[in-house]
Amino acid sequence: MKTLKPIPMSEVLAAYGTQTAVAKALGITHGAVSQWGDFVCKSRLYEMRDRLAQINLIEESRTDI
Repeated sequence: MKTLKPIPMSEVLAAYGTQTAVAKALGITHGAVSQWGDFVCKSRLYEMRDRLAQINLIEESRTDI
């Protein structure tokens, strides 16, 4: 299995705004997200990578910004 590079929380928060929004998007508690520290926890790397990619695609396709 390919190892993913760590995803900084600063990148996640830039996309979602708050830890609470991240938690809601992943269906987990705010407390779980707050325990991650500076990087997304290993068990959520693939899911977060995919979600951030979707957000980036949506933002790139917008014509109003």
